[in-house]
Amino acid sequence: MPTPKYTQLVAPSMFDETGGIQTYSRLLLQALEELSSATQIDVFLKNDRQSELSRYRSNFYHFGSLPSPIRTPAFCAATAANIWCKRPELVISTHLHYAPPIALGSIGTKSRNWIVAHGVEAWDNKRPAVCRALKTAERILSVSECTKTQLIAELAVDPAKVVVFPNSFEEERFELRPKPQYLLDRYKLSADQKIVMTLARLDRREQYKGYDRVLEAFHDVLKVFPNAHYILAGAGDDLERVKYLIRKIGLEAHVTLAGFVPESELCDHYNLCDVFAMPSTGEGFGIVFLEAIACGKPVLAGNRDGSVDAVLGGKLGALVDPFDQVDLTQTLISLLRCDHSNQALFNPDWLRSEITKEFGFSAFKSRLQTLLES
Repeated sequence: MPTPKYTQLVAPSMFDETGGIQTYSRLLLQALEELSSATQIDVFLKNDRQSELSRYRSNFYHFGSLPSPIRTPAFCAATAANIWCKRPELVISTHLHYAPPIALGSIGTKSRNWIVAHGVEAWDNKRPAVCRALKTAERILSVSECTKTQLIAELAVDPAKVVVFPNSFEEERFELRPKPQYLLDRYKLSADQKIVMTLARLDRREQYKGYDRVLEAFHDVLKVFPNAHYILAGAGDDLERVKYLIRKIGLEAHVTLAGFVPESELCDHYNLCDVFAMPSTGEGFGIVFLEAIACGKPVLAGNRDGSVDAVLGGKLGALVDPFDQVDLTQTLISLLRCDHSNQALFNPDWLRSEITKEFGFSAFKSRLQTLLES
């Protein structure tokens, strides 16, 4: 179909919260605006209170200021009503959970519905209403081959509807820099120390991120690099358990729990580390891998989830079996030693060039244009 003249974009948030879905939603909106200056776009944001209005020309509808008990029903009702009354040519939701109100509002209209599926919210979905709504979608945009496979297997989605449309990253925000002195001072580290970092929500439901496994590996890492340090960045309700695990292993002097990292410091934190490690088992894709690689860092990722797509099957990162602790530990040490078999991982300029070519905004926008025209 040609670029739609009127599009409705539905998302959890874009500005007041941080995360992969928020980044994906912002970049999708930017791409839609740039592909056609004539396109009218209405954006419905469930949890945001305001938007960066000066940056976009779209119309924003925010529901974040509503009390929590009525926010979701009000947001869903407004989303459905707008589709029914204004009849947009294309409706895109960047979260699977909003498929039901979109399907409801589209009854009797000619609106085409696209739903984005990221990861576990799709794999472990137990909501019958979502499953029914997906059957009415024209397309389901999966961020990785792994998510596509899980969707087809777990939700019995028609394979012909599922298209892989991977994540991108905000390339102007992530670049090669020296280790920032202010962070070295903050964490009481020196520039010559080997630093490993994981950036993830410390959520009890997201222990699949693999930070436990990195902690377990660090006991052996310290035998090779006695002053190595692990920075675990992120906040959440799993923090107390993680603190207990650190004490149990005896890593109090070698681990810093950095807490929530503001977006203004993300690039500097990536540049602070020597290796970015997140050996996850349930990641839909992993924008953090793109950001770390864009900063020229070798990354360690799991080989059982969407992380495989983010590192191009091992071309741009070291893949390990997250359940093989020996493999994980030896690979982490080889990355710190710079003697991993994939020597390209230690060429920062090449890493940034390759990740930008494959997953930069230009590639993202080009893929979207192809989808709209196909």
